Formats: sequence, structure tokens, C-alpha cells
Amino acid sequence: MKRIIAAATLVVAVGLIVYFTTLTPSPPKAIEQPRRAPAAQAKKEDPQAVAVLEKLGARLQRDDKLPGKPIVAVVLHGPITDADLILLQGLPFLDTLQLQGTAITDTGLTHLAEVTSLRELMLDGAAITDSGLVSLGKLTGLATLRLGRTRIGDAGLASLTRLTKLQSLNLAGTKVTGKGLEGLTSLRELDLRETALTDAGLTSLVVLKQLERLDLEGTAVTDAGMKTLAGLTSLRYLNLTDTKVTDVGLNDLAAVPLFALNLTRLKITGETAARFGDLRELYLRETAATDDVVGKLSGIKYLRVLDLSFTKVGNKGMRQMEGMESLKVLDLWKTEITDAGLNSLEKLTRLEKLKLVI
Repeated sequence: MKRIIAAATLVVAVGLIVYFTTLTPSPPKAIEQPRRAPAAQAKKEDPQAVAVLEKLGARLQRDDKLPGKPIVAVVLHGPITDADLILLQGLPFLDTLQLQGTAITDTGLTHLAEVTSLRELMLDGAAITDSGLVSLGKLTGLATLRLGRTRIGDAGLASLTRLTKLQSLNLAGTKVTGKGLEGLTSLRELDLRETALTDAGLTSLVVLKQLERLDLEGTAVTDAGMKTLAGLTSLRYLNLTDTKVTDVGLNDLAAVPLFALNLTRLKITGETAARFGDLRELYLRETAATDDVVGKLSGIKYLRVLDLSFTKVGNKGMRQMEGMESLKVLDLWKTEITDAGLNSLEKLTRLEKLKLVI
């Protein structure tokens, strides 16, 4: 701790920037899926298909713990054609496929429909549409599906209702409004960043009782939509960055036992966040948070990550922070704290990472 304070004080003397870490919300937890053991009479890998994939620059991962060390994961980028996906049918134990940033179309998805061993599929940025999702509906073993920045909309979601094992779905940057999501009741993680989602679309989420992580960044949801989310009692991570939610809407969520809450760039004081007593991570970047708000946040017993960057928090707020005994990561970038306020850091004995400029 003394080293951190000494470094921060040095910033004042020489006009440099102390930059220990850049805070971002914790990434969604990977959904762990046990590897399938090969069936007794399973098809063997096609060595010619493997050779061609290697020439295409594919990154191949084998599972050394399975008999024959089969290929279980493939990453393909760049100028991959729809026809190239036929090669994947020669990998009978393939369960993870990443095709992000390719020009794959709906035609290519018809070839993927035959790779029924797949459990994780990443198609971010592909030129696929709602029609192509009909083919994906045949991959009933899928647990993770990424469709961010594709051309799909609400109509295609109906095809995904056949995926009863689907737990993680990324629709960021698509045209979906939320309609049709009610059929995906097995979901635990849902990314709707920068979509056409509105408060009306949020009503489709009411039945997603297993949902733990929800990203609504950059959508048009408002306080009215928060009343809908209040029924999702399994929710633990919520990102409301750049939405239209205010302190009023947050009050309706107070009964939800959230562990991580991102309120970046909202028109709020952050005072309501103090009601979320289970929080481990809180992001109040570019909000109207003040020293008095920090005092109220000090009652969150298990808070480990706090982002107050670009706020009016000053030295008084630092003193109010002394009770945050669990704090490990603190972002004070572009606040009103001076070198005099740094002495309060001595009380934060578990602090590991600090970002600030004085």
C-alpha cells in the first residue's frame, strides 16, 4: 500500500500519470462443458480435410486426453468460403468453432448443420440472415452461440428455440428487438448490446428464470423496463451503460441480488447503488457521483471493484472510502482527488490495483 501512495505522490511532483490498470466489467464466465468421450464406433477424422484446413491457416486444437487425440476446436479467419465449411464434417469430435470476421453466408450454415458435435459456435460478423438460422436450429447440442454483428433479426430467433441446451447467446449489434427471446428459456447469459431492444422487448425476458448475465449497453431501455427485470432473481451481472435508466429505475431492481452492476455514463448520482448490498463490482464512470455518494457505498461489505473515474469525487470521498475493506481494484481517473487525499489509501489494505491522475 505504501508503494502505491508513494507512486501516486510522485505523479504530483513530476506531472506524470499513474496508470495501474484499465477497468472493464468482468467478462462473462465461460460455461464449462465436459468433453465428450468418443463413441465406440465413431467416425474417424478425415486426414485430407485436416490438411486442407491447415493450408487455409486454421488453428486446430486437439484433446490429448481423448483416445486418438482428436481435433476438438477450430479457429478460422479471413477469406473462408461457404464451401470450405464442408471440411469440418470430417472432424467428428469438433465441439468448438470460431468463424469470427469471415464472409460466411446462409449457404455455409447448411454445411455446418451436419457437424452435430458442435457445442460452441462463434459467427460474429458473418453475412448470415434469419434464413440461415434454420440450419443452426439443427445443432441441438449447442450451449454457446455468438451471432454479434450479423444480419439477423427477430424472425430468426424462432429457429433457435430447438436449442434446448443453449446457455449463452450473443446478439450484440443485430436488429433484434427482443421479440422471440421468450422461447430460449435455458439461457444463462444474454448479450443485447447495441441492438434495437426497447422496454417492450424486455417483457420477453420475464420467462428467462435462469438468466444470470445480461448486457443492455447502448439500448433504448428506460426506467420502465427495470420493473420488468425485477423479476429475474437469478440475475447476477447487469450492464446498463449508455441506456436511459436513472436512479428511479434502479430502485425497482434493488431486490435483485446483483454481484456486478455497470452504470457507466448514466444520468444518475449512484446513490441508489448503495441498496445493492451483494455487489462485488460497481462501475459509476462518468456519472454524477459525489463524495456523499461514496459514503453511502461504503456499506457494501463485499465490494471489490469500484470505478469512479470522470466524477466529482474528491478528498472527502477518499476518507469515506476507508471502510471499504474488501476493495481490490479502484479507478479514480480524472476525479477531483489531490495528493492530500491519498493518505486514505493506507486503510485499504487489500487494494491491489489503482488508476488515477492528479
